[in-house]
Order: sequence, then structure tokens, then C-alpha cells
Amino acid sequence: MRSKSKNIFPAFFDNDPSDEKANKNVQHYRDLYKTFDEYLKKYPEIEQLAHEELKTLCKEGSTRERSSDFTTQNLFRAVLVTKFEGLDFRAAEVAIAESRTI
Repeated sequence: MRSKSKNIFPAFFDNDPSDEKANKNVQHYRDLYKTFDEYLKKYPEIEQLAHEELKTLCKEGSTRERSSDFTTQNLFRAVLVTKFEGLDFRAAEVAIAESRTI
């Protein structure tokens, strides 16, 4: 008989990739993002090219006395999420903040 209520989300969204209880879709996305991560680690020149390109957008001698909040790596990976998930930047920001997988 089906139970009326049970909290299934911790089992589905547990961050342990070896967890066999994880939903197949969740595991698929974890594997996909893990592959992206491994690829970017294997080819660091991709992020270096992104860094060089982003530097051209920065003003030299800025009068702001603060450090940047985002690294090139953070920004580049966020752009990948926007493209892969088909989200605008605001929606991607929320998705990244709320997702253990992303």
C-alpha cells in the first residue's frame, strides 16, 4: 500500500554519488556535470582563454577599492550552466545556488 507521506528528497538529492537510491535523472546530471568538471581540469587552457578574453572587458586602473567577487573559473562555469540548461543569468544564479548537483 502506498504511504501517504514520506520525505524522499534526502535520498534523491544526497550528495553521495555512490548512493544507489539517487533518482536516475539526478544521477545523470551529476555525471554530466562531473564530466564537465573533469574536462575543464584536464584542459586548463580553456579556462585560461576565457580569462584572457574576460580581461579585455575589465577597466585598467579602476578606482574601485574592492576585490572582484567572481573568479574567471566561477563566471565561465556559470556561463556553461546558462547554455547547457537554457537559462538566463538570473535563473542560472538561482539554480546554481540551490542545486547540489550544479
